Amino acid sequence: MTTPFFHSPSHVVHWVGGGMRGFSGAYCLPHVSRLVHTARWFSTSEVGSATPASPAEAPHVKPASSSSELWRSGEDSRTVTIGKLHLEATTPEQVEETFRLSVLARTASNVQLRRYLEQLQPKDHALALAAVRGAEAGGLRVDAKTNEVHLMKLMDGGQLRASMELYRRMIGGRMTPTANTYATLMHMCLQREMPEACQKMFEEMLKRGQSPNTRNYELYITSLAMENPPKWEKAVEVFDHISRDRRGKHLTATTYNSLMRVYLNMTPFDWRVVYNCYHELRNRKPPILLQWESYLLVAEALRRGRVGYIRRFITYLDAWFCVTPIRSVEFLFGMALYVGAMLVLKAIISWLVVIYYERVIAAKKGASEPVF
Repeated sequence: MTTPFFHSPSHVVHWVGGGMRGFSGAYCLPHVSRLVHTARWFSTSEVGSATPASPAEAPHVKPASSSSELWRSGEDSRTVTIGKLHLEATTPEQVEETFRLSVLARTASNVQLRRYLEQLQPKDHALALAAVRGAEAGGLRVDAKTNEVHLMKLMDGGQLRASMELYRRMIGGRMTPTANTYATLMHMCLQREMPEACQKMFEEMLKRGQSPNTRNYELYITSLAMENPPKWEKAVEVFDHISRDRRGKHLTATTYNSLMRVYLNMTPFDWRVVYNCYHELRNRKPPILLQWESYLLVAEALRRGRVGYIRRFITYLDAWFCVTPIRSVEFLFGMALYVGAMLVLKAIISWLVVIYYERVIAAKKGASEPVF
């Protein structure tokens, strides 16, 4: 009788039946009379011999509730569910060892590693480093998408040096970073007030054949606006390039906001240029969702240009009605305030008109009375 084995996870499974014993987690033909199933972590000292590992060397293992579940959402980000095992890995050493063994047993890939990184909090950047280090030690080649998530976690945790080292490793390993990875690095350059570095990052992305996304264009135009003086000609050139796209997938309110910042820093300043940009945003087809920041930029331009209060008020009402959701308390409160203000204004105008006509009528009566 032969017994087929299909896969070998990192734990040991014993079958006892007819004097036959197998070291595998596979399925056996149903000719055994007795089945005893135990799981334990082990360390192999030589070929053909296996000794149980000490409790201090391995993390605590709990069986998962479902065999098909690869990840448990809503639980602590420090716990890992891989395959059929739920591992209580709370230290970087345990996380590294867990992913190393899981990759060796072929129960973890870039998908599981990426899901684990996505659930980590910014303060747990050490666990992210340990997870990637353990997966690479097990022989896993981390792909660009997983490195993107890893880089974002390092940036959120304030690990700027580790982020740049990860980027250099990707370049040294002939791996082209994703557009989101470049966007994260460009955003870091803008936060540190390095617009030239942001522009160089964008140009390097183009040289490596990576197509920019909307976020890349927004950050690039913003970096042009931060220059002194701003490179408004280059900003307009980039904006015209992305506006020629028929689908208009790269044109958003944030893109228009970046261009309006360039116009605000222009010398000489002209408020009409900013207002025309805002007007184009409002009348764009297909329509683009307006942001309140767009109004703040055009309001700053109107204030610096000393435009009349009527135009400012009309612009404010247009932006407020566009941004505020109709089914909201803010909209109802604003409408009530607007109606109340209109009623008060109407009452004041009516009172002034009545006083004016009373004085006119009184003057006419005084002039028509005979003088004795």
